[in-house]
Amino acid sequence: NAQRSITFDSFYINDQLVSGEKILSNIGVDEDGHVVFDIDNDFSVGDWTREATGTKTWIEGFGSNDYSDNIFLLEGSSLTSRANGLEISRTIISPLRVDRSCGYITEGVLNIEWNENLASIDFGDGSCDDIATITRDEQEFVIDLDNFRCRRRVN
Repeated sequence: NAQRSITFDSFYINDQLVSGEKILSNIGVDEDGHVVFDIDNDFSVGDWTREATGTKTWIEGFGSNDYSDNIFLLEGSSLTSRANGLEISRTIISPLRVDRSCGYITEGVLNIEWNENLASIDFGDGSCDDIATITRDEQEFVIDLDNFRCRRRVN
């Protein structure tokens, strides 16, 4: 039942005020013996706000002193709203695997919706690489996560 809470007080990034709270709560051990955390974020930066809820399951590396052996599964969703009315919804469809030894999300699927648009990002099969596939309007694009470049997938 431990909890880590970050509350922003007179904190700025450049000229943008950051306010709100980010809470990570230890909710116990799942049926597989993995420690599970509840995520509850409600904060704003400048003219946008984000509400996010979900879970973070620590599946490898718990209890070691080596940060690089940690592997987490993330599940949940978020809603980001801008002052101009734009809303961006993100929903994890298949758990995102975060492998600290790799530096990238190595698998999982994330859906992003905005202005009646939908895109899906597939982070792969667990391989440690900087490649993800974006699907939008039945077209697939490969994205280089290091350089944020997209290229149309050739079949």
